[in-house]
Amino acid sequence: MIGEVLGDRFVLEAAIGAGGMGTVHRAFDRTTGRAVAVKVGRADAQRDDARFEDEIALLAELSHPGIVGYIGHGVTGDGRPFLAMELLEGEDLGARLARGPLSTDEALAVVRGAAEALDLRADLGRRAIRLLEAAPRLRGKEASAVVERLLAEDAQGAAAGRMTSDRSSRRLFERLVELGVARELTGRPTFRLYGL
Repeated sequence: MIGEVLGDRFVLEAAIGAGGMGTVHRAFDRTTGRAVAVKVGRADAQRDDARFEDEIALLAELSHPGIVGYIGHGVTGDGRPFLAMELLEGEDLGARLARGPLSTDEALAVVRGAAEALDLRADLGRRAIRLLEAAPRLRGKEASAVVERLLAEDAQGAAAGRMTSDRSSRRLFERLVELGVARELTGRPTFRLYGL
C-alpha cells in the first residue's frame, strides 16, 4: 500500500496506526500539499463497510475543534473504503494511558471534549430535522437544492443558482432564517454565509 495513490489525490506514505476497522496511514494530499491521515478499510472478511460508511457520513457533517476534520473519502483499487482526515500530530490517548493514569484535570478535559462533540452532533441532528420539516413550506425554483446543500455542507452563500437570481437566493435564505431552520453565520451585510 505504501506509495499507492488513492482517489488520484492521497499518496500513502506510512502506516501510523491500526484498529478494528482498518489501518491509518500518513499520506500526502497532492491537492493541498499537506500531510493527512487516511484510514483504509480492512481487506479481510471481518470488514464492516456499513460501519465504515457511517463513520464517513458522521465525520463529513461535523466541524468541531474536538473532532478530527473530514477531507475526503472514496474506494481503493481493490474495493476497500478509505477516509481522508486532518492529520493530528502528538500522543494519542492510548499512548498517554500507557504512561500512567490521567490526572483529574486531564480526564475531565477528555470527557468534556467528547461531551461537546456529542452535543454538537445532537444539535445538528435536531437542526436538520427542523429544516426537513420546513422544506415543504419553501417556495422557489431551487429550494430543494438549497435544502440538500445545507444538509451536506457547513456553510452556504446566498449566490445565484442555475435558475435563480442573487436576490431570489437571498430571499430564500432569509426565509429559512425567519423560520428558524438556518442561521446567518457571518454577520456581514455584504457577504453572508448560512448554515444549520
